[in-house]
Amino acid sequence: MAGRPRRVCRFDPYISYMNDFKEHVRAKLVSNLEVSNQTLAAWEGGSAANGTSDAYSDIDLVVVGKNSVEAIFEVIEVALGHVSPISHKYEEPKCFWPGCYQRVYFLEGAPKHFFVDIAVFLETSTQVLSEFMQPERHGNPVVHFDKVGLVKPRSSDPVALKSQHFKRIEEIEAAYPIFKLEVLKALDREHSIDAYCCMLKMLRLCVLA
Repeated sequence: MAGRPRRVCRFDPYISYMNDFKEHVRAKLVSNLEVSNQTLAAWEGGSAANGTSDAYSDIDLVVVGKNSVEAIFEVIEVALGHVSPISHKYEEPKCFWPGCYQRVYFLEGAPKHFFVDIAVFLETSTQVLSEFMQPERHGNPVVHFDKVGLVKPRSSDPVALKSQHFKRIEEIEAAYPIFKLEVLKALDREHSIDAYCCMLKMLRLCVLA
């Protein structure tokens, strides 16, 4: 009787390259940031914190600084430049958390799926730190260094969180008819790009809830 066909595991050089490149970038960032006198702690969030990271995942790094966000980004950009020139940089104009600053970097010669997403805030932004330290929302941070003991899990208030969720749902329900009408209006005008933009605004409203 024929047995089950054997599953053949093939070595994928591109997957290996993605992992190696990401580890090289991570190591350079952490080593440069840790020796800086401007930094207090750094950890990875995103898929690394949620246990879903794979070769296609980017690096989601969070850095807490002393007194200068720009000085920390300078350290970061120097570190990245030692790996490969920065080919593109995007700065989030309005970060979801007040007091938190976010930049995304692409590097020359990097794997096509790879970028570095970095959030920086100062130790005085205690509310931002409290938000990031809630494992129910952000997973368990992968800590690279913590000079002063900042990285400590802080459970969210379930009652307050539930109240926030219901309030946000009410806001979305109130705004939805307006966005829907704008989309339909643009479609009736045959302005497809405007309709698409209105739809994206509507989706963004829901996703950021």
